[in-house]
Amino acid sequence: EVVIVMGRTLKISEGQSTDTVYLIQTLDKDDLRKKTFNKNQFMIETCQKFLAVNGYNKQETVDEFKKLNIKLHGCTNDDYRRYGVLASNISKIKALKHGIEIGYKQFGIIEDDVLFKDTFHRVNTMSMNRFLYSKNEDLDFIKLGGSGEGYLFSYASARKCLSKIEKNGIMISDSYFINDTNIYDYITCGSLLWKLVVPETQGDCLKTDYIEDEVFEELCQLN
Repeated sequence: EVVIVMGRTLKISEGQSTDTVYLIQTLDKDDLRKKTFNKNQFMIETCQKFLAVNGYNKQETVDEFKKLNIKLHGCTNDDYRRYGVLASNISKIKALKHGIEIGYKQFGIIEDDVLFKDTFHRVNTMSMNRFLYSKNEDLDFIKLGGSGEGYLFSYASARKCLSKIEKNGIMISDSYFINDTNIYDYITCGSLLWKLVVPETQGDCLKTDYIEDEVFEELCQLN
């Protein structure tokens, strides 16, 4: 079996196990998302819950951003200037740091509203990922899914991404790691991975409140 990634045809071994750890970003409150996690973990036992920052809690979101000690340059789109989008950005950076601190050789950061397809474990085999990184030493990550529901890192690439974030800061963005503040080298593996259990425009991020002008200005003036 083969899979085509950005024009490259890669051979995928059937039934090959993976040592990739998948950090599933979740508030761990919604029954549908809990059931989805259980199904995914049954398929891929290295899935782990990673507790996300709660964007419905404004003070928690502000406090967690301040702990990061990074520069906020603004927002890529006014509709994304919400506590939930910022909380999701923060959560991904925290997960990135966690993966580095633990020392995972290879790990993914994935939203909790995707249900893995049967092909997921074959597309994301250890051999495929090592192939990608060995042939593309400058890659910062592999973007998983069409809308950036997940990202895959090697230990070295995660450190490189975090270094860019700490040096250059971020913008609030639905693409999280992909915006004008930091320029990343990445490829997309968007097919054969999963299906959304929550429509893209109906997730928690866009249900949260807009960040008030005075709070947004304060956050942008930090660091």
